[in-house]
Amino acid sequence: MADALQVVIDIEREALRELTAAERLEKSLRKRWSEPGFAEWAATTARAERLLEQSAQLRFWRELLWDAVELVDWRNGEIRDRAFNQWLLDESLVALQRIDHPRTRSEKLVERLRTQAPELLTFLAGVEQPLADWQGRVAQHFPEPDWAALFQASVARLWRLEHALRSGHLQFRVAAQRARQWVAELIANNLTAQRLAEELVTLLERTVRTSSAAETINSVLRPYLNGRRECTDLGSRQLFLNLFALWFREACTSSSEVRAKVRVPMKWQGLIWEVTIG
Repeated sequence: MADALQVVIDIEREALRELTAAERLEKSLRKRWSEPGFAEWAATTARAERLLEQSAQLRFWRELLWDAVELVDWRNGEIRDRAFNQWLLDESLVALQRIDHPRTRSEKLVERLRTQAPELLTFLAGVEQPLADWQGRVAQHFPEPDWAALFQASVARLWRLEHALRSGHLQFRVAAQRARQWVAELIANNLTAQRLAEELVTLLERTVRTSSAAETINSVLRPYLNGRRECTDLGSRQLFLNLFALWFREACTSSSEVRAKVRVPMKWQGLIWEVTIG
């Protein structure tokens, strides 16, 4: 994901260089007009405008890429399902492929994203059953489906907005405050509703979304494990991961004090990695 932002920045810098060159040519033309100079200015300006258009398209589809790996939609509190996020991810990758620029076409941006795509949505598989169990308990307390859906969306949206605030996105402060007030009204003087709200927040908080660290470990360790004769089943893979965690603690931290604070618990579950550092 970070690669997409870097490509946007690089294309915008390229456009700025073309605009600067066009400005110099324009100043030169004002002093002394020439047909070749005008043709060069027109071509340079056209390239700059094309680059700005491409960067705008790339920014748009990059935002949708981020949206494709969301657990909760901050706008309406919808807890995403894998089918929708997969569709959004696929459409974004197809659109990125269509942007006619070497950084998105011939370089490895889209290829890397396609390689990582199977890993990006694994967190949604892990939340399906716990969420279904929680929804069953909610249905017992809120017999009306509309009220149950409203309760779930309200609590989930508050969790997402507060998560955004903790990440430094202060533009969500007002929305988070209003969402907090609304949830407080829903659970006021209702101990069962309060408990259900806490359970959903805990469920969402424990869901480990694919991070850049997880993507890196997935892309490096998985092919290595699959290619080793010693790693023939889940148990042998887990043993190797235990050795890797031990190596990380011993080799990647210099002081014993830091080493005591670093934990890298990992669990291999079929094709799903759960990686936590800290």
